[in-house]
Amino acid sequence: MSYEQYRAILMPTKQNETPLKRGVAGSLAGVTSVFFSYPFDILRVRLALELRQVETVSLSRTAQIIYIEPSPFFNSKNVPEMLEPLIGLSNFYRGFLPSIYGIIPYAGMSFLTYESFKDLSLHRSFRKYTLVNHLTFSDDNKELPQMRTWVKLVCGGLSGAIAQTSSYPFEMIRRQMQVAGVYGSADAERTQALKSTWGTAKHIYQTRGFKGFFKGLSIGYIKIIPMFAVSFYTYENLKDLFGMSHVGMGRISLG
Repeated sequence: MSYEQYRAILMPTKQNETPLKRGVAGSLAGVTSVFFSYPFDILRVRLALELRQVETVSLSRTAQIIYIEPSPFFNSKNVPEMLEPLIGLSNFYRGFLPSIYGIIPYAGMSFLTYESFKDLSLHRSFRKYTLVNHLTFSDDNKELPQMRTWVKLVCGGLSGAIAQTSSYPFEMIRRQMQVAGVYGSADAERTQALKSTWGTAKHIYQTRGFKGFFKGLSIGYIKIIPMFAVSFYTYENLKDLFGMSHVGMGRISLG
C-alpha cells in the first residue's frame, strides 16, 4: 500500500490530483518495493542459473557464492576493514541501478495508466457498461463508483502491457548485470563490460542489436497482462474490504 501513502502525501485532495503526480506516486512506490525486495530477486535469478550448472545447490550456498564474488562497486584493497562486510552485501544489489531506472517508468506508468483507464471507464458515455451503480452514480454526489469485474481486469491488464513495454530495455540490462559474476575470469572481457549500466547496454546492442533490448517481450505479455489484471482487481477489492475506497477518489474530468 505504499502507493496509497505517497498518493496521500502528493494528492491529499481531489483538486491536487494530476496525471504527473499519479505517475510520481507510482514510481516512488515501485522504488520502495524494489529496494527491500531486490536481494531476493538476485537470489532467485542466480539460483535458477546455478541449477543449470550443478546437480544440487541450496539457497544458502547460492547466497554464499554471491557474497564472496568480487564486488563491482568496491575495490577490496582500498576498503577499510570495518567496511569489508559491505563488499559482500553490495553483490546482492548488482544491477540495482538499472532496476531503479526501469521501475520508475514501470511502476509509474502502471499506476498512471491504470488510474487513467479507470477515469475513462467513469466517463458519462461508458458508465452504463462499466458501472454496477450507473443509475445512481454521478460526479456531483458522494457515492463511490462500483466498477464491474471485467473493467477492473481490463484496466489492470492494459496498464501492465504498457508498463512492461516502456521499461523492458532496463529489464534486459538488469538481467545481464545480475549474472555477470557467473562468468568470472572465464570471460573477463564480458564480466568487465557488464559492470556498468552503460557498458551492459553497449554489450547488448553490439551482440544483438536494438531488438536485443526487447528480446522475450512478447512472451512477457503472456505473464504480465493476466498478472496485472488480477493484481489490480485484488488491489481494488482489498481497498473495498478495508474501507479505503474513498482514499484518492478524486478524478480528472473527462467530460
